[in-house]
Amino acid sequence: MSSSFLAIASARALDAGQPVLGGRVVDEAGRNQKQLRCPRCLARVVSGCGELKQREGAVLCVPQREEASTAADGASTAADGAWSWRQQPHEWWWLLQDFNDVDNGGVSPVMNSPFGPVKLVLCCECQFGPFGYQMEGEALVWLCCDLLCQQEGRFARAEDDATLPPGLDAATLQRMLESGMATMQFHVTFSEQRLGMVLADAVKEDPSETKVVVAAFTELEGQLGPAELGGQIKIGDQVTRVDGRSTRGMDYAAVLDLIVGGKRPIVLHFERRGIDGQIPAQRELHQDWVR
Repeated sequence: MSSSFLAIASARALDAGQPVLGGRVVDEAGRNQKQLRCPRCLARVVSGCGELKQREGAVLCVPQREEASTAADGASTAADGAWSWRQQPHEWWWLLQDFNDVDNGGVSPVMNSPFGPVKLVLCCECQFGPFGYQMEGEALVWLCCDLLCQQEGRFARAEDDATLPPGLDAATLQRMLESGMATMQFHVTFSEQRLGMVLADAVKEDPSETKVVVAAFTELEGQLGPAELGGQIKIGDQVTRVDGRSTRGMDYAAVLDLIVGGKRPIVLHFERRGIDGQIPAQRELHQDWVR
């Protein structure tokens, strides 16, 4: 069966709302614009990001105990005992810039695979996997196309993706957010060119951990910008993605270049520690961004 026929069949199934195992439908730039889901429980793993890469000879190393009968069984107890490794060849992969692009996934402890220290990616909901990996010390995450389902986002039910983990109620989650033990992630879509916010680098001791955060809002001729008027964004919120692209390793100037030069509408992803978001709004006069 030809690859072109499979691509057409996958596109038709996606248009009908069906999750397609191994789906590889992308836009003109080779990027995934749909949802990637666990094939066992259909939990959402990734939304609207990931570059499709063809990697001939690439393999996924799966740890296996003698008594483990499936990849999922082996991965779910990966911290115990000694392991043998089974190498699964996969030609097509989704490349994520870092783990911030993963909506619902977990990683194993670092394990010594035949290719070096690696962390394996699993489903948080049902522990299916591994279906991807991240090399120790690297930001990039590789997910196997053949081991995930692709689905058109408009057919997904939001309530299925917003359930709390077992044993965690809403009141407990709220207390965790308020204490700083948990983080909140959200995204905002803008059609305006001027957003009305100032970005800055929150410098850490380790330069690789430096984050780009909202430092202030701006006003122009007495008018507030959409970033403040929308009410979702708070001072101190971290900008984690711009239209699906991770900001990891970028400074505030690089992030501003992406935002100012990006097409509209543009989607910005934010992360807020529970302790953040309590800083009073600060305003500055608007200035056009110039490098």
